[in-house]
Amino acid sequence: MPKYLKNEDGAASLVVLLAFIALLVFLLITNTFNFKDTLFSVLFPKPHSHAATPVFESVNNGYGTFKAGNWPGSNWRPYSDNSPFNQILPASPKLDPNSAAIVSRMFAGKPNQIAVGTSTVNAKDYDHPLYFSQPTDPVYTIACTQYGTNCAIKGAQVRIPVGAKPANGSDRHMTIIDQSTGVEWDFWQADIPSGIGGPLSISWGGKTDIKGSGITGDATAALFGLAAGNVRAKEWENGEIDHALFITLSCDNGQIVFPATGHGLKCSDVTNSAPMGARFYLDMTDDEINALSEPSWLKTIHKTMAHYGMYFGDTAGANATWQFKTESGATYTSFGYSDPYIAFAQKVGAQPWAGYYLFHIEGIDYANKLKMVDPCVTQVGTADCLPPASPMPLPSSPGTVSSGVNLVKNPGCEIDTSNWGGYQASLSRNTNFAHSGVASCQVSLSTGNVDTMDDSPDSVSYPKQGDTYTATAWVRSDNAVGKPVYLYIRQRGGTKATSNARSSVVYLSTSWLPLKAQAVVDAPDRTSLDVYIEQDSGVSRNSFQVDDISLVNGSGVTP
Repeated sequence: MPKYLKNEDGAASLVVLLAFIALLVFLLITNTFNFKDTLFSVLFPKPHSHAATPVFESVNNGYGTFKAGNWPGSNWRPYSDNSPFNQILPASPKLDPNSAAIVSRMFAGKPNQIAVGTSTVNAKDYDHPLYFSQPTDPVYTIACTQYGTNCAIKGAQVRIPVGAKPANGSDRHMTIIDQSTGVEWDFWQADIPSGIGGPLSISWGGKTDIKGSGITGDATAALFGLAAGNVRAKEWENGEIDHALFITLSCDNGQIVFPATGHGLKCSDVTNSAPMGARFYLDMTDDEINALSEPSWLKTIHKTMAHYGMYFGDTAGANATWQFKTESGATYTSFGYSDPYIAFAQKVGAQPWAGYYLFHIEGIDYANKLKMVDPCVTQVGTADCLPPASPMPLPSSPGTVSSGVNLVKNPGCEIDTSNWGGYQASLSRNTNFAHSGVASCQVSLSTGNVDTMDDSPDSVSYPKQGDTYTATAWVRSDNAVGKPVYLYIRQRGGTKATSNARSSVVYLSTSWLPLKAQAVVDAPDRTSLDVYIEQDSGVSRNSFQVDDISLVNGSGVTP
């Protein structure tokens, strides 16, 4: 007999227990105040899932329903939330070593005014109209007329809404977003569509994924998607712009940095000029911006410059001042609707000018308050350009790791390329660029569009099941900027099929960027484990450098 039934206190406790049980039974039967659901959720909670919770990305807000008369609201933005254009800057990001000098030259004056309503009065419109196609819209066959006529979308079949027109400036930009396929079609110097389908001539163009990164559009100098960085009237009026801004500068230095993959007009004197793709931000806190004596619409722009920054995406000519891109009013006026920017401009008291309106961007010493971010911050997503904290830090010098033993026999081609082999690539030793030491391994595409550098022979023989291996490497390039690169750990042999653990993608930059992959040995009879680095989407003469490659056993024990 239980001890609590042997005394009076125990008897009293039993009475209380029985009364409590009776109450529970009553509540469970009657479900009073939804008690049953609450009780079961407490007593028998659902197990926590280790799968990531699905994220509803901003690009999906209303997506699929957009058309003339039903345009995106203020809570929509193009591209994935992981796109460079949708990433908030980390606090105190690492700066480009030449930030102060570049900003001093490129931002010496206040920016040009933001002109809106230009499509209404047929003034020159250099902004980007966005159109959302429907499955019933006429189909056009794209013909490219410049640079050898072989643009990436030559011959493409594109549905374009009846009435849609390019902007009327000399760039004649035009974007069509096909909501059924997710393709964003970007045109430069487009003819006006006939309205009935057929051929459509453009000087050049490309396409990108409206739910992807937005960095492969091919209709701006940087080759950004035309939807990238445009300030839309609805979001500006709402007081919150949740993406980076697109800016034009007079010229560039002939170089490109991530996320750009092309460049524009080169400065006659490149001293302290900016590379295409450079990201700038306003080094001010919200409190400092709120304290400024300026209208709320301008505070919205300044806070966006501070939170997300601005990407250098196109050049405007030697004497041009820096300026932002907004959505073109042609998005609306092409279909007979009013340009929402006009009502917004009138509401906030923007300056009328020749039938349209000017927003004056001023009030801050931009030459001192703007900073140029090191491109690796955008690439890696951390302020110091190092991957997020992990159990195994990246190696700091060839052939060493902070814990465990590096199993890669030739971590950085310090002497030669021994113990490495190339797939669709030639390997060489590069002494011009080294992450550490005096050399790095260079991988040059020889055929196809995918090339790799593989350890040969494999770094690990007969790995032990359950052991964790971590691989790291650093990569860079001068002529393959923007191309995706991955680091793999591959397990082979035994009864199971070959398996690969892949790092997160890194888009090549002129700066050294880290890669990291991790794998757990998944079978007792694996015969080998190796590492390789792969570049995708390559073209002729692409090459990249790799250095400080490591592979360590996660337990710190050499197999």
